[in-house]
Amino acid sequence: MGELSKLPNIGKIVEEQLLEVGISSADELIAIGAKAAWLKIQEIDELSKKIVITDKGQVLIEQKMKPLVDMEESVLASWTEEDRHKYLELIEKFKMQFEKEVRAYDKTQ
Repeated sequence: MGELSKLPNIGKIVEEQLLEVGISSADELIAIGAKAAWLKIQEIDELSKKIVITDKGQVLIEQKMKPLVDMEESVLASWTEEDRHKYLELIEKFKMQFEKEVRAYDKTQ
């Protein structure tokens, strides 16, 4: 897996989609923003399904989710490239250890 799949909430498939739309690094993703990147993916994804958000859902997104995404983007943008890479390394380390713990737990069930 590449650098992008080490980011939170980005797996191998989303990484492949990002690469397909010309986003190949965490810095590029931060620069364009999560929403714009998602919209680029949707433009090329002929198999994508349409999601219709109700008025109540839109309010929830605007009041709760968007501020959180904006804060996350702001924090990451304020870090140096070196700090972002350290962060990615720690996330990958956590992810690997967590998956190991889940597999061990599954074997006991």
